[in-house]
Amino acid sequence: MLSKPAAKAMIEWNPVSPRIITARFNSKGRKVTIINCYAPTNTATDDNKEEFCSQGVLDHTPRRDIRILLGDLNAMIGPDNTGKERVMGCHGLGCMNE
Repeated sequence: MLSKPAAKAMIEWNPVSPRIITARFNSKGRKVTIINCYAPTNTATDDNKEEFCSQGVLDHTPRRDIRILLGDLNAMIGPDNTGKERVMGCHGLGCMNE
Protein backbone atom coordinates (compact mmCIF):
# COMPACT_ATOMS: atom_id res chain seq x y z
CA MET A 1 0.00 0.00 0.00
CA LEU A 2 3.04 2.26 0.10
CA SER A 3 4.61 4.02 -2.83
CA LYS A 4 7.95 2.56 -3.93
CA PRO A 5 9.97 5.41 -2.34
CA ALA A 6 8.06 5.06 0.94
CA ALA A 7 8.50 1.29 0.94
CA LYS A 8 12.25 1.74 0.44
CA ALA A 9 12.40 4.27 3.28
CA MET A 10 10.52 2.07 5.77
CA ILE A 11 12.83 0.67 8.42
CA GLU A 12 10.28 -1.27 10.47
CA TRP A 13 6.64 -1.50 11.43
CA ASN A 14 5.05 -2.85 14.57
CA PRO A 15 1.40 -3.74 15.24
CA VAL A 16 1.40 -2.77 18.93
CA SER A 17 -2.23 -3.80 19.52
CA PRO A 18 -5.43 -4.17 17.50
CA ARG A 19 -5.84 -0.39 17.93
CA ILE A 20 -2.25 0.90 17.48
CA ILE A 21 0.40 0.46 14.80
CA THR A 22 3.75 2.20 14.36
CA ALA A 23 5.95 2.57 11.31
CA ARG A 24 9.49 3.97 11.22
CA PHE A 25 11.01 5.59 8.13
CA ASN A 26 14.33 7.03 7.01
CA SER A 27 13.93 10.66 6.05
CA LYS A 28 16.29 13.41 4.96
CA GLY A 29 18.61 13.78 7.92
CA ARG A 30 16.33 12.17 10.54
CA LYS A 31 14.17 9.18 11.14
CA VAL A 32 10.38 9.53 11.42
CA THR A 33 8.06 7.37 13.50
CA ILE A 34 4.38 7.45 12.61
CA ILE A 35 1.95 6.20 15.25
CA ASN A 36 -1.56 5.48 14.02
CA CYS A 37 -4.29 4.66 16.51
CA TYR A 38 -8.01 4.14 16.89
CA ALA A 39 -9.05 5.00 20.44
CA PRO A 40 -11.93 3.33 22.25
CA THR A 41 -15.15 5.34 22.45
CA ASN A 42 -16.65 6.70 25.67
CA THR A 43 -19.01 3.71 25.75
CA ALA A 44 -16.07 1.28 26.02
CA THR A 45 -15.31 -0.30 29.38
CA ASP A 46 -12.83 1.39 31.69
CA ASP A 47 -10.55 -1.64 31.30
CA ASN A 48 -10.44 -1.16 27.51
CA LYS A 49 -9.69 2.54 27.89
CA GLU A 50 -6.96 1.85 30.44
CA GLU A 51 -5.39 -0.83 28.25
CA PHE A 52 -5.32 1.57 25.31
CA CYS A 53 -3.77 4.39 27.36
CA SER A 54 -1.17 2.16 29.04
CA GLN A 55 0.56 0.98 25.85
CA GLY A 56 3.49 3.38 26.37
CA VAL A 57 4.12 3.66 22.64
CA LEU A 58 5.82 7.07 22.90
CA ASP A 59 8.14 5.70 25.60
CA HIS A 60 9.37 3.05 23.14
CA THR A 61 9.96 5.49 20.29
CA PRO A 62 13.56 6.65 19.79
CA ARG A 63 13.90 10.13 21.31
CA ARG A 64 15.67 11.60 18.29
CA ASP A 65 12.94 10.55 15.85
CA ILE A 66 10.36 12.97 14.58
CA ARG A 67 7.09 11.55 15.95
CA ILE A 68 3.79 11.91 14.16
CA LEU A 69 0.67 10.80 16.02
CA LEU A 70 -2.48 10.39 13.97
CA GLY A 71 -5.68 8.45 13.94
CA ASP A 72 -9.18 8.55 15.31
CA LEU A 73 -8.97 9.57 18.95
CA ASN A 74 -12.77 9.68 19.30
CA ALA A 75 -12.71 13.11 20.87
CA MET A 76 -15.74 15.34 20.92
CA ILE A 77 -14.29 18.81 21.09
CA GLY A 78 -17.33 21.06 20.86
CA PRO A 79 -17.33 24.51 19.24
CA ASP A 80 -15.46 26.40 22.01
CA ASN A 81 -11.75 26.60 21.16
CA THR A 82 -10.91 29.41 23.59
CA GLY A 83 -7.25 29.10 24.55
CA LYS A 84 -6.72 26.30 22.02
CA GLU A 85 -6.84 28.29 18.79
CA ARG A 86 -3.39 27.11 17.67
CA VAL A 87 -4.34 23.42 17.80
CA MET A 88 -8.10 23.33 17.33
CA GLY A 89 -10.46 24.67 14.73
CA CYS A 90 -13.75 26.36 15.49
CA HIS A 91 -16.09 23.86 13.82
CA GLY A 92 -16.34 21.13 16.45
CA LEU A 93 -19.62 19.36 17.19
CA GLY A 94 -21.40 18.39 20.36
CA CYS A 95 -20.08 18.96 23.85
CA MET A 96 -16.49 18.28 24.88
CA ASN A 97 -16.08 14.79 26.32
CA GLU A 98 -13.50 13.47 28.80
